[in-house]
Amino acid sequence: MMPSRKITSSRELAKLAGVSHMTVSRAFRGTGISAAVRDRVLRIAEENGYRPNPIHLLHAQAKRIKENSRSLGTIAFVQFYSPLQSWSEKPHLAGYLQGIQEQARASGFAVDEFLLGKEGYTHTRLAKVLESRGIQGIVFGPAQGFVRRVHFAW
Repeated sequence: MMPSRKITSSRELAKLAGVSHMTVSRAFRGTGISAAVRDRVLRIAEENGYRPNPIHLLHAQAKRIKENSRSLGTIAFVQFYSPLQSWSEKPHLAGYLQGIQEQARASGFAVDEFLLGKEGYTHTRLAKVLESRGIQGIVFGPAQGFVRRVHFAW
């Protein structure tokens, strides 16, 4: 079926469906409304070529998870160990690490820190640890002078 007219916003869809704009949002998230209303809103959206912005859906999911104190998952922050100190112990770098943690938390993720080269963490061992913990994302801190190449098969 060809769209009768192209709808570009959830507010337009809400008006056409005779519901609130929050009901449209709930229909696409699949929560907080009856199945009949959800199905009607989704049918009208399909008939009129409306597709929600996937970024908004992800943001809503992350917000809901944050409100329910559950995490979407964990991101590894991998630092290259220097005999000096880790980032959390260096006053001029601690703010960067705190910013990474806050941004991840705001998006529904936790951050675990790993020091490559400390406590026997070789590239191979660290990859196995991350895999066994179900960590699917990695942020690498800047490599210091002694690091030439990272062998990380991910």
